[in-house]
Amino acid sequence: RFLSIAFDFPPPEREIDIVSTESGLSRERTAPLVRLAGKLRALKGQDIEEGVSTRLLVYCASLLADGMPLERAITAALIEPLSDDSDVKQGLLDLVAAVYG
Repeated sequence: RFLSIAFDFPPPEREIDIVSTESGLSRERTAPLVRLAGKLRALKGQDIEEGVSTRLLVYCASLLADGMPLERAITAALIEPLSDDSDVKQGLLDLVAAVYG
């Protein structure tokens, strides 16, 4: 009666294309977001229940394209939706700092 289709996130280069096209953010500025998403997704099942979706990346990239500062956009679109635990959020922000330097 029902079908089940397993799918995963697109490969990074394809995800960069998707996020850049949907948000209007340049590929150069989108690439680090996709790299960050990969690192955050690797934490799924540890301190966070869900990973960063491509849709959340599009939201974040759209905020950046509209001029929102990087840290604020990442916090609003990628960190806050993943956890309400302050310690977990701080750990995720530390990961952001490691990716962005």
